[in-house]
Order: sequence, then C-alpha cells, then structure tokens
Amino acid sequence: MKGVIAISGDLEVSGTQLSFRNVDLKVFKVIPFTNLKTIYSRRYNLRNTALEFFLRDKKSYFFNFEKKTDVTTVMNKILTKKPALEEYFLGPPNK
Repeated sequence: MKGVIAISGDLEVSGTQLSFRNVDLKVFKVIPFTNLKTIYSRRYNLRNTALEFFLRDKKSYFFNFEKKTDVTTVMNKILTKKPALEEYFLGPPNK
C-alpha cells in the first residue's frame, strides 16, 4: 500500500487526455482517455468536492477541487469527449 501525497496544481481536460501539472515541484502527469476505466465523485473533508479516476492499469488518482461546481464542470468536460468508460458516478443531485 502506498501513501497519499497531496500536491496542488492545475488539471486540464483536452480532447484526448487529462493533464495535471505543478510547475514548482515539476510534477506533470498525463492520463489518456483510453486509459480511463471508471470515474467516481468522492467526498473529501465531508464535502462533495472530489473525483477519483481509476485506470485500466489498476492505478487510481484522487483530485479534490475547491467547489462542487468544479467537480461538475470537470465531469461534464470529460463526458463531452465521450471516453470509453465502463462506468461513472457523479453523485446525488443537489438539493
């Protein structure tokens, strides 16, 4: 089991991939849509502000956002690209 490392940065959704970068720490991760298996909305600190990406190579990445609307925006952008996901879950509707 590996530990969790929290790194702040920018997540970009392009036509074929997700890109995460933190220039200060020289961290750059690219996740092609072809490698995405499932996406689930998650809670972080009792708030619905996170997404977890599960890849076909058995890795996962957890991203926490500032607001729930950011989660919805990112998911909508990903879904408009029509990746071949096995399943996704955005969570219950807002009340």
